[in-house]
Amino acid sequence: MMDDSNLKATCVYHDGTFNDARMNATLAITAIDNGATVLNYMEVLQLLKEDGKLIGVRAKNRETGEEFNIKATATVNATGPFADKLLEMDEDPLGLPPKKPEAPRMVVPSSGVHVVLPEYYCPRDMGLLDPSTADGRKKKFKIF
Repeated sequence: MMDDSNLKATCVYHDGTFNDARMNATLAITAIDNGATVLNYMEVLQLLKEDGKLIGVRAKNRETGEEFNIKATATVNATGPFADKLLEMDEDPLGLPPKKPEAPRMVVPSSGVHVVLPEYYCPRDMGLLDPSTADGRKKKFKIF
């Protein structure tokens, strides 16, 4: 159903399917199996430091509002799009976030468009990608 009269080239990506929820669950289970404590729905309010060394975090349970001091021998910044916020807290001697939000330095959120199309546009197990849009964003089309 595509107008391919001006089509110059195509390619098929075989590595584009990704189940992030499944990967995160597997990562958490693997970490627990290797002795880690994994927390979910927790907001880091402050990094706890002793003699300039990170020894844990003060965190808030976003579901109950309870706050906890959590000590650790190793802390992993696995906060995804919030990674910059933790790095900024690490720069503060007391581990506090900056008073004013700062522009992202390391992780800049992407802006893209995902469009769901009927299955008759192409095979069900494929999607379309328009890498050259007028506004410079890549548009992804997933067929369901």
